[in-house]
Amino acid sequence: MEKLAAIFALDIAVYAVMSNQYHVVPYIDAKTANIWSITEAILRWQELFKASNLAQCFNQGTSLDRSEDSKLKELIELWRE
Repeated sequence: MEKLAAIFALDIAVYAVMSNQYHVVPYIDAKTANIWSITEAILRWQELFKASNLAQCFNQGTSLDRSEDSKLKELIELWRE
């Protein structure tokens, strides 16, 4: 949970650990996620998941055409959610 909180715009508001279960109340900080640059959003996503080919091309400095750029921005918005 600490790793998830460090990677994403997530705070652990409250948690309780019991002998046979645990409860977690996360706080999702949408403001923070929405101000991340495309590069930062991709790098954070790649901490746990494989990024799409478009994201990898973007990080390598490859020029994207208008449709690719639009698709990448849609994908980043999904990741921010």
